[in-house]
Amino acid sequence: MEIRGDEYVFVKDQLFSSPSTAGAVVVGGNINGRITWKTTTGRTFQQLEDEALS
Repeated sequence: MEIRGDEYVFVKDQLFSSPSTAGAVVVGGNINGRITWKTTTGRTFQQLEDEALS
């Protein structure tokens, strides 16, 4: 990660242990990544995971 001005920028792919951990890094606090992360069509990570498991 690099600091560019007042922003932090990922300069390479970063693997996180969970969607919530990734969200916490991005927003700087607790977040439920399963319902916050969405696709361009508006489907949540939780919806995608539920469909994959059914």
